[in-house]
Amino acid sequence: MADAAGSPANPGRILTVAILASFVAFLDGSIVTVALPAVSADLGGGLSTQQWAVNAYLLTLGALILLAGSLSDSFGRLKILRIGLLGFAAASVACSVAWSPGFLILARAVQGAAAALLVPGSLALITTAYREPQRSRAIGRWTGWTGTAAIIGPLLGGVLVDLVSWRLIFAVNVLPVAATLFLLAGMQDSSARRRTALDLPGALLAMTGLAGPVYALIELDRRSWTHPAVVVPLATGILALGLFVLREVRTPAPMMPPSLFRARNFRFGNLVTAAAYAGISLGSFAVTVFLQETGGFSATEAGFAALPCRWPCCCSPRSSANSRASTARACS
Repeated sequence: MADAAGSPANPGRILTVAILASFVAFLDGSIVTVALPAVSADLGGGLSTQQWAVNAYLLTLGALILLAGSLSDSFGRLKILRIGLLGFAAASVACSVAWSPGFLILARAVQGAAAALLVPGSLALITTAYREPQRSRAIGRWTGWTGTAAIIGPLLGGVLVDLVSWRLIFAVNVLPVAATLFLLAGMQDSSARRRTALDLPGALLAMTGLAGPVYALIELDRRSWTHPAVVVPLATGILALGLFVLREVRTPAPMMPPSLFRARNFRFGNLVTAAAYAGISLGSFAVTVFLQETGGFSATEAGFAALPCRWPCCCSPRSSANSRASTARACS
């Protein structure tokens, strides 16, 4: 069977690359939570620094992931995957040497943008290299391993923070990135490319629509609902989201084709996934920060204590795999 990554066909190698590429992106979204008190104690900035250290990564990841899928279709999945890996490693090193909250937040935003290049490309590699029923099994393995990143992250992060430094939780990303690049060596992308216009305005609207409300809610901790620092970004973000929906309906090459939502599995599968991961992310942030700053737990103890919050969703690969498999079939 010919695959998208060159000849001779080696779907097992492609699956390993896909798992490692997405694993590092999911790991970095969870490993940072137990290090937040140490980060703010070292760099300053208090709760605002802690919130933006998480949100800067998630915002650029979420806002650019659709554009990243278009880039993979236009320029080749392996090429974009390599660029994403190199960018992720460079941003991780920048995070590890951050000397101020502003620099850390900027590096985290770049790291999230690089992670956006990894996730859609890794899943696309699997859907191209495998045929049913092997495809569903491969997606299940991919989902299971990437889901464990959410569990391993706080535990690994806690140990690194307590034994060495919070800076190591970012520097450690270089190892799996290097392993993935090694496996990619010699692989060539022979999949068909679709030359379509990139929806850059749509990406900008999506990022503004997500960043505005998040900034407003973070500032709300220090200001009132009527303060311009809350009202202006909130209104701007809501307006941008509305314009994003209108653009995706009217543009000839949308990042998020509205027709996809006609598929019931796609529509409800994404709603369930969004709700599950929103709960995991919010719960992990609140629990680990509270346990360390109020309960006096060490980073390692907080990582273990947060484990029950993550286990039910992250260790149910069957249901999550079914959701992602349905999404893959709807998009193919």
